[in-house]
Amino acid sequence: MKKDATSRGIVLTLSAAILIALAVGCAPPEVTSAKLYMNNQDYPAAREALETAIVLYPDNAEAHRIFGDLEAQQKNWVEAKIHYDRARGLSPIQKTEIDRILEGFWQQYYNDGVTYIGQENNESAISSTEVATILIPERASAWNNLGVVYGNMGEYEKAIEMYNKVLEYDPGNSMARQNIGFMRYNDNDYEEAVRYLEPLIDEYIIDPGFVQILGLSYGYLERREEALALYSRAIELDPDNLLNHMNLAVLHMQQENPDLAEPHYLRVIELNPFDVEAMIQLADAYLSREDEDNAAIYLEKAMELDPGNANVVNQLGVYYVRRGARTENIDDVRRGQELMARAEEIRNIMGTEPPPVR
Repeated sequence: MKKDATSRGIVLTLSAAILIALAVGCAPPEVTSAKLYMNNQDYPAAREALETAIVLYPDNAEAHRIFGDLEAQQKNWVEAKIHYDRARGLSPIQKTEIDRILEGFWQQYYNDGVTYIGQENNESAISSTEVATILIPERASAWNNLGVVYGNMGEYEKAIEMYNKVLEYDPGNSMARQNIGFMRYNDNDYEEAVRYLEPLIDEYIIDPGFVQILGLSYGYLERREEALALYSRAIELDPDNLLNHMNLAVLHMQQENPDLAEPHYLRVIELNPFDVEAMIQLADAYLSREDEDNAAIYLEKAMELDPGNANVVNQLGVYYVRRGARTENIDDVRRGQELMARAEEIRNIMGTEPPPVR
């Protein structure tokens, strides 16, 4: 009787063990072998065992996780990510562990890429950062860094491709959108520049560089009313911004409105009394409406600041000759002739041709 009871106890114990094993799930022998091979760094044997395992047990999460580890050891990151993703989808437990693994690798390669960018080692920066984009592609910061590197290398189409990946994962990333807009402007693709930059007006209206690029894009597309509205709004927000006043003045001159350009040129000169170009353009605005006396005032100032500017010297000489002839003042005529001769000497030295005289 005791023997029978003992036998029954052994049978019950074995049955319980079998039930527990079935509930927990035993690893297939190929997976167990693969783990042993991995521990012994026998990677070819591990690969062979795992290839068999995923054919026989395609939904075994552990097999895919170990295969991911094997590919990671070999730095086959695309293949590693495929297996890791498969394991993550099959097992919540594996997902938690794999997320930790991917995060660790991502941090390593992303940080290495940042270091290489700082060292201006573009090739290493690209190779490291590309691994980061494979491991966790939804992290926009890695794509952005690739855009920076390719932009620094002058490979603008590749940079634009990277910045578009940033927008794919982070649609609100205004810096990536602005970078694409600027690059499209540099490529003379003004339609695309406007398409990327226009949605950013509210955010970047206080940035004169942004306003200038968008305004010039409008100008090249002959959308001058939009450019005028843009510059005017920018000036309302920042009335002391020299660049915006200059842009608006130039635009008014393009539309043959010297009266509207005048106050903006005057504001530029007020903000920067040494801006020779603004003085020359203001003088041109006065000449366009036949106000030679006011033009001469600013040509004189421009010549004081830049006496080697042949165009300014010549234009001032023409003014004095004309004024002397009109008022019968021989001294003005003589001074004008002297200035025109000096302008010719400057052009001979510089090897430049005279512009048409207004």
